Amino acid sequence: MRRYASRGNDCVNRDRILQAFKNTVFLLDTTHQVTNPRTKIHGDIAELHAISEAQHLPPGDRSRHCLMKSHYHVSLVHQFDRWAIERLIIHGIWFTGEPRISIGE
Repeated sequence: MRRYASRGNDCVNRDRILQAFKNTVFLLDTTHQVTNPRTKIHGDIAELHAISEAQHLPPGDRSRHCLMKSHYHVSLVHQFDRWAIERLIIHGIWFTGEPRISIGE
């Protein structure tokens, strides 16, 4: 399986993530399923591991698709009255279809 990754500070803050997705992922028709969540909570720090399956379709074009399954590893920190993501690592397990669809092409 080919891996798509970002290095450096590309996904450091919310504004940069939203801008990156604005003209790509947000324009797609998508469905997501999350299964097998496992959590460990240690005071104000938590870890979450889960499996996600995501289907991405170009709007109005059902002849093309990208279906992928991934392991999510999430580090969270308790801030005030909520839990916030401190670190997110996504490991792709497999995909079918056209991977370029997931980046809006």
